[in-house]
Amino acid sequence: MALSGYQVLLIGGMLLTGSINTLSKKAQNDCVAPGVANHSANGTATEHSFNHPWFQTVIMFVGEMGCLIGLFVVRQRERNRYRRENIERLSEVSGSEDVVDTQPRICQLVLAIPTICDLFGTSLAGIGLVYVNASVWQMLRGSIVIFTSILSVVFLKRRLRWVHWVGVAFTTIGLALVGISSVLNESNKHEVYETAIGISLILGGQLVSATQMIIEESFLKNRSLHPLHVVGMEGTFGFFIMSLIVLPAMFFIPGNDINGNYENSLDALYQIGNDPKLLVFSLLYLMSIAFYNFFGLAVTKSLTDTRLKRHGVSLEWQLYNETTPIDWIAVYKGHLWNFPGASYPRRCLQDHRCVGSQSACLLRLRP
Repeated sequence: MALSGYQVLLIGGMLLTGSINTLSKKAQNDCVAPGVANHSANGTATEHSFNHPWFQTVIMFVGEMGCLIGLFVVRQRERNRYRRENIERLSEVSGSEDVVDTQPRICQLVLAIPTICDLFGTSLAGIGLVYVNASVWQMLRGSIVIFTSILSVVFLKRRLRWVHWVGVAFTTIGLALVGISSVLNESNKHEVYETAIGISLILGGQLVSATQMIIEESFLKNRSLHPLHVVGMEGTFGFFIMSLIVLPAMFFIPGNDINGNYENSLDALYQIGNDPKLLVFSLLYLMSIAFYNFFGLAVTKSLTDTRLKRHGVSLEWQLYNETTPIDWIAVYKGHLWNFPGASYPRRCLQDHRCVGSQSACLLRLRP
């Protein structure tokens, strides 16, 4: 099915904001700025790298909270449309209670469950980004296709066709080549060890994210929640969980961060305030999260989630892939096999069921 100009524009917006998301997050890790007073340096503020993956998760959740603004706009439009279509009946009653009653309440506690998965999945992948290149990180995130496919078969009892399994196999081979090549490119054992840790963390994060998609489909597919509602409330729950529980715990747990903390979020705030470049990258990261969700949710009305994931993953990789061509071709070929209408048998063209979790991908769109 050919894409319209509007769809191409939306997909282009997804690619742009998704690329900005990855590159701005990596750029934050590369920044060096003074933070809080360093007790081991006589109480002076020393310059050091911005290594705060858990704080970056908070920034992500703030960006997701921005989707609630879009939700309020959508709800207001629904109310206005309802009034126009039922103006005569509404003239006999006061207010617009009928409209409000048809809209689900904003606070849905069930969304806290996938929020926790989102928290750990994003944080694990963010820690992994510290140890690998942005291009390797972005490509390894494609492993979510593999994990979601397996989990959907086990827990959702979804049946996949042989072309889907061939696509998963190609994706697995491609990702294996990416991981091996990134390890072999390191010059010493210490760098090899760090790269292996980074790859393991990224894969673990994608497994958690795949679990999140399965949970979302299992819990939410019959609740008729707007995608902006889901993403916005998960961002809200995530922000409060991180601010009130996770970050304080990270502060008091001993670690290798400044002043002996596992992660010092106050240091992150001081660094952002002391370095305008770091502030710009942080704002870019925040806004790219919000606008990526906007573009993604807008295009879901006309694209299935499988097509959407292939556009959002495969094409983004091509923009800044620093690995060998054979790595990219293998991964891309795997996703191509799962692209509706691409090299499918005739009977498969009439069945565009997702390789992974169908409605969950429509609910959640983030780079």
